[in-house]
Amino acid sequence: MPSVTYKCPNCDAPLVFTPGTQGFYCDFCKSAFTKEELDSKAGVETQSETNAPKEEGGHAVCYSCPSCGAQIVTDETTAATTCYYCHNPVILSGKLEGAMEPDLVIPFAIEKEEAQESFSKWLKKKWFIPTAFRRESRVEELRGVYFPYWLADCKVEGELHANATRVSSWRSGDYVYTKTQYFAVRRAGSVRFDNLVKNALQKANRQLIEGVQPFEIGKTQVFSLPYLAGFQAEARDIDAAQVMPEMEREASEGAQALMRDTIVGYSTVQTVSNSLHLTDSHMRYALFPVWTLTYRSAKGDLYYYALNGQTGNVCGKLPISYAKLGILLAAVAVPVFVLALLGGFLL
Repeated sequence: MPSVTYKCPNCDAPLVFTPGTQGFYCDFCKSAFTKEELDSKAGVETQSETNAPKEEGGHAVCYSCPSCGAQIVTDETTAATTCYYCHNPVILSGKLEGAMEPDLVIPFAIEKEEAQESFSKWLKKKWFIPTAFRRESRVEELRGVYFPYWLADCKVEGELHANATRVSSWRSGDYVYTKTQYFAVRRAGSVRFDNLVKNALQKANRQLIEGVQPFEIGKTQVFSLPYLAGFQAEARDIDAAQVMPEMEREASEGAQALMRDTIVGYSTVQTVSNSLHLTDSHMRYALFPVWTLTYRSAKGDLYYYALNGQTGNVCGKLPISYAKLGILLAAVAVPVFVLALLGGFLL
C-alpha cells in the first residue's frame, strides 16, 4: 500500500490544498496551482510497494514517510495524515483505492485560521469551562479531517390505509346534536429521497458526526486524492449493507408521514396499515470536511468541538469547571443570605 505526497512541480516541496482558493499551494516557493494544472504536471512522490505498512500491534499500522523516511504510526482507518517529523502531508492512497475509493468529496471551504477564530469566539460565550481549555495552544490543536459518509438515494412506493372521522354538532332548541361520519381513507403513490446521509466510520462520535450536518450536497466534487493534501482523512469501515436497513426504515417512515400529511379535513385520523417498498436504491461513498478538536479530562472523559468545514455549523461538548461554578454560586448565595439575615433582624 503506497503512501503519497503531492510535490510542487517548481521546487519539489510538498503541496497542500487551500480551502480559500480551492487550489494547491507550495509554502516553500509560494507557487499556486489549480487541480487541472496539478493533474497535468503529475507532481506526485510515491512510497515504493516494497515498503508496505506493518502491523504495530492491535489495530495500529506503520508507514514510511515518502519525504523523510520516518515511520508514521496510524490506526487502520486513517487514509491521510501529516508526518510528525518533517510535517509534510502524507496520503495513504491504498486505503482509498478500488472498492474503497470514494465517489465524491466536499473540499474544505473554511481555512484553519477562520476555524480557530470561530472556536475562540465560541469559547468566549462559555463561562464555566476550565482555564486549561482556553489556552492559546488548545486553539492550535484544531485538525482538518475528512470523515466518511454514505449517501443514499431511493424511491418508496406503496399505499397507506387509515380510518378517519368527521364530527359536526349543532344546537336546536334545548338539544345539542352531534353527527359523526366514518371514512376509510387510502393514499397511494411514490416518494423520492435523495442524499440521505449516514455515518460510515465505526469509531466516529455519533453526536459529532451528526451535529455538524447538514452539508451542501449539491457542491460535491468527483473524488480526487489531491483534495486530501494537508488534511487528515478517515477511510470507511462500515459497508453499505450495514447502513441499508436504517436508511430503508427512515425512507419508509418519511414516505408514510408524507402520505399521512395529505389526509386533511377530518376530525381524527388513525393509520390502519401500509404497504411500502423501496425501489431504485443507490449508495455513494463520500468524504466530508470537519474541523475537530478533542480534549480528555483528568478523569478520562472525552470532550469535543467540531466545525463543518464547508458551512461553518458548530457542535460541541465542553467540560465544566465546577470550581468556577462554585465561585459564582457563592457570589450569589452569600449576598442573598446576608439580606435574609438583615430582613429577619429588621422584622
